[in-house]
Order: sequence, then C-alpha cells, then structure tokens
Amino acid sequence: MQQLQNLQKQKIQDNNLEKLEQETFYLEEEIKRLKQANKITKIRIERKNLELQKYWLKELGF
Repeated sequence: MQQLQNLQKQKIQDNNLEKLEQETFYLEEEIKRLKQANKITKIRIERKNLELQKYWLKELGF
C-alpha cells in the first residue's frame, strides 16, 4: 500500500514538473514575441519622430 502511494506521489510530481516545463517554454516564447513587438514599436516611433523632424525643418526653411 505504501509503495502504491509513493508511486502515485511520484506520478503527480512528474506531471507537475512536466506542466511547469511547458509553462516555462510558453513564457519564454511569449517573452521573445513581446521583445520583437517592442523592437518593431520602437522602430515605428523613431520613424515617426524622424518624419516630424523632417517636416519641421522643411517648414522652418532649413
């Protein structure tokens, strides 16, 4: 009986470990995705800033 309980506990622990590994993988992939999205957003903002600078330089006659 004790042996069966130990086996069940081990199986539960193995399942929990597998779930944690899956969640860790998912979170790592989500971090990568968010970092890429952040880079794209920064590039878009910089592009808009440059367009505004160009506009104002043109308007001010430079």
